[in-house]
Amino acid sequence: MNHHSIEVSVRPGVRRVPPRPDDPVAGARTDERVGQLAQAAAALMARQGYHGTSMQDVAADAGVSVGLIYRYFENKEALLAHVVTGIMGGYLRRLPPAMVGFDDPVLRLRAGFAAYCEVIDEHRPGALLAYREGKSMPDGVLDRVKALELETTELLAEPARDAVAAGILRERVDPFLLAYDLSIFGHMWALKHWYFTDRVVLADYIAQQFALCVSGAIDPEHELRYRHVMSPSTIGGNA
Repeated sequence: MNHHSIEVSVRPGVRRVPPRPDDPVAGARTDERVGQLAQAAAALMARQGYHGTSMQDVAADAGVSVGLIYRYFENKEALLAHVVTGIMGGYLRRLPPAMVGFDDPVLRLRAGFAAYCEVIDEHRPGALLAYREGKSMPDGVLDRVKALELETTELLAEPARDAVAAGILRERVDPFLLAYDLSIFGHMWALKHWYFTDRVVLADYIAQQFALCVSGAIDPEHELRYRHVMSPSTIGGNA
């Protein structure tokens, strides 16, 4: 697998309060506080809408002063950008290690899709915001988000490309299109969670959606080999 950058720190408007050079614990606490505030803001904005939420609302919901919010975020747009790019960073951090150890590209793709869905599950409010309010981000930030989207989608396209090259997936399969199909299935877990929450657990959702998306792409010569992978009852990353 290729090395993928996980640098996602270019977030205009995010104010990082520098700790003393000899105090790494304070730096970790700052990162933790920024993450907590962003998660609280994402949940609130998902409930009442981005435009209907003020920085004062975020502060009140998080139980902190509005001054503390502005200590870390220049404005609401910077807060939204942090939420969205934070999800992208989750993909870049989580997918590569989840895919290590799978020589078979189809199994590697399945492991990557599972990690992708797990990140979505952990950031459902933020995922909803990304869909609803992407247009509210400044052009420069939106361009950065698009670049990160391509980078994260490539993490899934890479094993799909290897599977096509090995003749496991049909020759006509577009690896990047397949990767985008899988990413949309991942996002749907957040977008339609109101429906899925009482009907299917995440592990079953991952297994069923991967089978639905990939089964038709398997070359007929390899269908028997991957029958267990394409079964909706197959859960987890191991063959």
